[in-house]
Formats: sequence, C-alpha cells, structure tokens
Amino acid sequence: MREQVETTFSETQYNQIYPDGVEEHFWHRARNAILLHYLKRYRAEPLLEIGAGRGLVLAAFHREGWQAEGVELGITSPRWPELRIRYGQDAFALPQEERACYRSIGLFDVIEHLPDRVAFLEQVRSSFPALRYLYLTVPSPPDIWSNYDVFWGHYLRYDMPTLKSELAQAGYRVLYVRYFFHSLYWMMRFILVLNRQRKEDISVPRGLARLGHRGLGAFFTAEAYLLPPAWRGTSLLAVAEPL
Repeated sequence: MREQVETTFSETQYNQIYPDGVEEHFWHRARNAILLHYLKRYRAEPLLEIGAGRGLVLAAFHREGWQAEGVELGITSPRWPELRIRYGQDAFALPQEERACYRSIGLFDVIEHLPDRVAFLEQVRSSFPALRYLYLTVPSPPDIWSNYDVFWGHYLRYDMPTLKSELAQAGYRVLYVRYFFHSLYWMMRFILVLNRQRKEDISVPRGLARLGHRGLGAFFTAEAYLLPPAWRGTSLLAVAEPL
C-alpha cells in the first residue's frame, strides 16, 4: 500500500514506539500472553527472534524458560540488559554453524515492513537448516488501514488468506493460524468511521492507569482463548513448518 525503502527503525523511532515501561501497556501484555499460550504446543528451542527490537517479546519467552535470543538490524538498546540481542546484525549473515542450531524462528510484527515478504520467508527457510517451526504475528485486516500503518512503514495489513498464501509461496505448511484482539478490531473500525486519526506513538501507563491496562490485557487475552480463531481481530498469529 506504500512505497518505501528503509525497513529499520531509527533510535528515535525505537524510543517512540518502545519507551521504557511500555511493557505495562495492555497490547504488549496481551500479545505476550497469547503467544506463550498458543506456541507452547509447538515449542522448539533454541529460538531466534529476528527483528527483536528492544526485547519485549524476547523477555516474555525468557520468563517462560525458553532458550531464546534475538537479532536486530537497527541500533538501539535492550529494555533489559541481560537479554541477548545482537544489534546491527543481519540474521542471514550469522555463521553457518550457528544458523544450523536454531530450531524455531520468531517474526513478531516484522514482515509487514518488508517489500518482498515471500523472498524473505524463503531465505529464512533456506538459511536455517534445522528449522522446525516459524512463528509469526502480523497486523490485520486490510479494512482498518490507517495513518498508523503509513507512519510505521507497513506495506500492508494482512487477512488470513493472504498470510496463508505468502507462507505457501515461500515453501511452508501452515499448522495453526488465528486472529486475536477481536474487540479491538471493532474499536478501530469505529475510529475510522468517524474519520479520526490513530495515535502514532505508544504511551506508557502510569499510576492507576497501569491497573486499567492490566485489566484490559487480561480481557484481550481471555477473548483470544474463548472466541473462534476466524473472528476478525487487529492481529494474526501463525505457526508454520518448512516443507
């Protein structure tokens, strides 16, 4: 939906979308809980998170006891110093013997920033010979495309058929796929009907707002456990295996 060349964030962008304390935001709380719940069935270690950012997802995996580390093309700093994230690192330039060790790859809200997602996914498959599972999250669906997507350099918002199609083209078999943040989808639809602009940065909850975000995080987590996978939400989760 847009023309773009640069796919890495600047330090300013990292701090704008991942400021210290943003892990308390309901969106991150819910996404991490949903990931850990649904991926435990497909757990394979060690895990490499490509596009790890400041480590908000990686930290959640570590707390759950996963053997996991990350790489990030951009230059920033991890939210927690103990996380092993290599910055300025191309995952495909890792030593061959190291790439051969990873049994799972995480791409959490990454591929929507890429102009040729199928080629990238093919390269993941061919560069990591021991790969058992590929874990992905992406923004969805196309009908809530907004200024937020333009600002953060998204090429598209996915629907389920498009995500399945790109994975199949890249040589994967989809094992599991579902929408989540179901209620948030209708909130975003309402905002767009009113012709409102979405807020482009992420606010850190402070004081009593943290309790509200905990409650919202628990709500969005629970609805992902209870509602059908095909009901639309603002995010998609998929697990795939290389053919």
